[in-house]
Amino acid sequence: MNIDEKINLLKNLNIKNDIQKIYESIYKIKTDAGVPDNEFDFYITNENGKLWYDLKQCEKNGKQSFYSQEIIYILLFSLINDKKIINYILENAHDFDDKIIKLFNEQKHMFVKNKKILDLGAHQGFYTIVFSKYFENVICVEPFPQNYLTIELNLLANNITNVNVVPAFITDENKSGIFSQGEQKYINSTDYSHEYILQTSKTLNDFEYFLPDVVKIDIEGEEVNSLKSGNKIIDRHPSFFIELHKEIDVDNKLDCNEIKKYINIESYICLGIELKNNKLIKIEKEYDFNFLKYLFLINK
Repeated sequence: MNIDEKINLLKNLNIKNDIQKIYESIYKIKTDAGVPDNEFDFYITNENGKLWYDLKQCEKNGKQSFYSQEIIYILLFSLINDKKIINYILENAHDFDDKIIKLFNEQKHMFVKNKKILDLGAHQGFYTIVFSKYFENVICVEPFPQNYLTIELNLLANNITNVNVVPAFITDENKSGIFSQGEQKYINSTDYSHEYILQTSKTLNDFEYFLPDVVKIDIEGEEVNSLKSGNKIIDRHPSFFIELHKEIDVDNKLDCNEIKKYINIESYICLGIELKNNKLIKIEKEYDFNFLKYLFLINK
């Protein structure tokens, strides 16, 4: 399938007319995903993506360009994993645009590139494309058709061949789930008033065969549940990079500290980005994970 055929497929998803306008537009931008010297073509296929990837800014300067702390840290922590570098980053994280980006450019020739990463919650492939450049193999998992088809479009547009896209959602058991296509979230009820899709799940253990060196998790509040059936992966002691979503927990049911039940964080170098001030800090076991935006568990 060529790029034009893929775009037509995305424009003709089987969805209701009242939200057809959300998916019928395809946007193309230039971006580096915040990683220097890494520019690529990136397709966006709905209003959610249009806002998330700051299309207005793209229209002003012709491309999107911003520094993403999380992806730079993931690459530095997992592909170098040097304690001196980790300490340097902690000391200079406040000067990210200058010192950390300079460090990245100085150290990227040292990256170990024979590693594999499991990307859970890939959205439209923004981080996945970068991972494909720096990791030998990538598996990315995404439940929404408009998103995983867009990932395939973006892989095609950039001639990427070392990524496998898995259409599924991640939780603690194998089951089917109802998702709101318009709101892009899981619906834990039988209220089908929204346009919805039925999607099957996978557990973290289902990817044991892949033997990932790194696991990135960004699955909108299901991060703790994903670890409940992940012992086969966890026992191999990969690095974990987990985006936490306490801020969207309107029912106050999510306790991010439960991660400590499933992962022995004392066996990792444990860092985090605080939710309140966006500051990178070193974390002790007693720290309340509910105050974190991002958790980095780095294989010692």
